[in-house]
Amino acid sequence: MKIDTSLSGLEDAPDHARRLEGLGVDGAFTFEGPHEVFTPLILAAPATTSLELSTNVAIAFPRNPIQLAHQAYDLQLLSRGRFTLGLGSQIRAQVEREIDQPVGVGGSRLGRHHPRGEQPEDGCEQAEPTRHQVDVGPLGQH
Repeated sequence: MKIDTSLSGLEDAPDHARRLEGLGVDGAFTFEGPHEVFTPLILAAPATTSLELSTNVAIAFPRNPIQLAHQAYDLQLLSRGRFTLGLGSQIRAQVEREIDQPVGVGGSRLGRHHPRGEQPEDGCEQAEPTRHQVDVGPLGQH
């Protein structure tokens, strides 16, 4: 069994991550809300050596796909391969109200927000293609 928990705080993210790693926690995640989803992980990555780091859900649509790819790639390098990007869309009300799209349109566009969705080869140092799964499921059933 693996144990993951949320990484809280901003200024204290490195100390919190070290404490979690010292307690034997396997992974720490962030989510959209109190802080920008990547910043606590950027602060925690160099402070730890074995703690898996991930975004529980980074909301894709407000972000530029190429900038998202760079953020994820840089965090993967900074964490020495311990980063997992959790990417998702918003719930029905947000898709319809904030993005002004009918439900279903957002989910079909999610693939292009995957960091390798457009396969930008320049600057990519991966020896093999990224394996990924995009589960668009029915939006708005959360």
